[in-house]
Amino acid sequence: MLNLAPADATAPAIAAAALRERLSPLAGLFGPISPPVRLPVPEGIPGLPIASSTTGDLGWVLPEVAAFAQRAGRTTTGLDGAGGGFDATLAEWVAAAEALERYCSAVYSRDQLITATAGELGAEALDLDDLPRLSDRELADDRHPVRPARKDRSRAWVRGVRLADARLTWIPAELVWLYFDEPGDQRLSAPNSTGCAIHTDPWQALLNGLLEVIERDAIAIVWRQRLPLPEIEVDEAPPGLKRLLARFDAAPGVSMRLFDATLDLGVPTVYAVYQEHHSARLRHVLGCGINPDPGKAAANAVREAISCRLALDHHGAAPAEAGTIRSTFDGALYMGLPEHAEAFDFLVGPGRAGGTVPLSEIRSSIPDGPPKRYLTDLLTRMRDSGLDVFAVDIGCDESQEAGFTAVKAIVPGLQPLSFTHRAQFLASPRLYAAPAACGYPVRRLEDLNPWPQPFA
Repeated sequence: MLNLAPADATAPAIAAAALRERLSPLAGLFGPISPPVRLPVPEGIPGLPIASSTTGDLGWVLPEVAAFAQRAGRTTTGLDGAGGGFDATLAEWVAAAEALERYCSAVYSRDQLITATAGELGAEALDLDDLPRLSDRELADDRHPVRPARKDRSRAWVRGVRLADARLTWIPAELVWLYFDEPGDQRLSAPNSTGCAIHTDPWQALLNGLLEVIERDAIAIVWRQRLPLPEIEVDEAPPGLKRLLARFDAAPGVSMRLFDATLDLGVPTVYAVYQEHHSARLRHVLGCGINPDPGKAAANAVREAISCRLALDHHGAAPAEAGTIRSTFDGALYMGLPEHAEAFDFLVGPGRAGGTVPLSEIRSSIPDGPPKRYLTDLLTRMRDSGLDVFAVDIGCDESQEAGFTAVKAIVPGLQPLSFTHRAQFLASPRLYAAPAACGYPVRRLEDLNPWPQPFA
């Protein structure tokens, strides 16, 4: 996650120039990322500039990645970065920065690791009992590789930091890097980029990574619990967002609806539902945004929904069965089909509950401020909620030489966003505690939403 959040009309040009200066030496034939390119917007879809950059196939240059791909049966190990916004040049270089972030999330050295059991490391390691939990039904399903952590099993660990007190802590390596797994066929979780962030300001990088973990927690809980979110009335918003939403209102056959998905941690979170009412392939596409400023959170959600919609054009057909959903875009493609439109009725159907809320009335429970201060206050709130926060430096030579800090934030007690339909961690206490803390009705395990997660 890269969140530059320009504050005035001149800021996008300044931010774009700064990113270009740092990233252009890395974007090309001999660099780790490709030059960014603008993505075409299909006719009839109100859009904003969306760009992409890629790492290329990392298996050609990184032996550990090639070995992972061989074990996992993957034919390619390329990673994409996306950027979007109201300034086209800034969108392009944000995409390049995210591609560099993805590169950092794949690059590691065995010299960084130790091998030990959790029992041997004791209190110096992240407590594996705090990790999200599978339900009995999920545990009994042998068609996915996720299994409970065993404290007597040797695994690889990397040094991280518990942010509440700066205590060095050993973190399971497979929770950190995208292309890392242990020998055998069992994992603590499916690989994902949740919590990865990059920025020129180390405090902003840490904050962005943590905010993404909180955002993904909300995405997972909203869908599984079918939370009756209040729909947002956009009464006050950045001018660019207002103009874009007005174009959606005027465009035939499409709509963009926003919902307040802020949960108990109090950071404004906006859930976007983009609809193509007559599409035979992508009837619903989701986006989500989080930011201490609700207007910026809303803009991020709209941008993510549009970016996802464009990305889905470059992927194949939807999986034939829900049980085969295992990769990032599988659920979005499957749930985008018209025959699955009813699954979104709790959000956009005629009988939806939840009411409405003006955007101007959504507030962060923590006063906005500089990244270090906001992060400190947020960590205090999370500690008071019983949530430990860890971070690992995933920077590599290229990112550090360009002046970036790259991190992976990990919060074991939050609900993970899992793209593997058969492993949704439905026994995690957070899935039931968060709705209750917000005053929402709480569904029991047997009443949870059975539809696959449509977020990508």
